[in-house]
Amino acid sequence: MLKKVQKADAFFSKATAFFSSFLTPRKVFFILALFLLFHGIISVCFNNQLYRDVAGVYAWYAREFGNGVWHDI
Repeated sequence: MLKKVQKADAFFSKATAFFSSFLTPRKVFFILALFLLFHGIISVCFNNQLYRDVAGVYAWYAREFGNGVWHDI
């Protein structure tokens, strides 16, 4: 049983060393910044709720205000 534990420990220590050398704080920050930028672009392009809200509510108020219908606003 001890040999299996030592073998697993040797394997995982190599994997841990690889990931700790690869994932430096600078690289993690850069990857997260890219993900945030990508997520922001996707959210703006495919968010229908925002455009329905503006077109359905605020644009109606602006149109009525422009037509001079003051009592409905």
